[in-house]
Amino acid sequence: KQWYQRRVAITAGVPYKGTGFHRYVFLLLEQDQPLVLSSPSMCSVRDRTVNVPELILEHGLTPYALAFFQSTWDEHVGPCLARELDSDEKQFGMERLKTKSEHFAEEEFMYNEWKIRNEFM
Repeated sequence: KQWYQRRVAITAGVPYKGTGFHRYVFLLLEQDQPLVLSSPSMCSVRDRTVNVPELILEHGLTPYALAFFQSTWDEHVGPCLARELDSDEKQFGMERLKTKSEHFAEEEFMYNEWKIRNEFM
């Protein structure tokens, strides 16, 4: 049996390539009665932005729980944007080129991973 009713859609965090780390905050708010909130257009950042203190005061909500996390771009962002926001992936800035030592350290790591996998085959 479902113990909740979904009122407003939520979109996963989708940091664009080249924008660095993004910090996310999830705030769980307790309510005494059902709220009537409009579902914003998920295509506009402005429509997805909420003034939390105003929302709390306007509807008499009580903060109940809080969670934080950081995220950065990876190869799953493009498909997520296409599915959730019907949008193409944008890229901002340039990726920093690796130094020689970073490149060789990554190559050595990949070689060691390959070696470990092939020892069991």
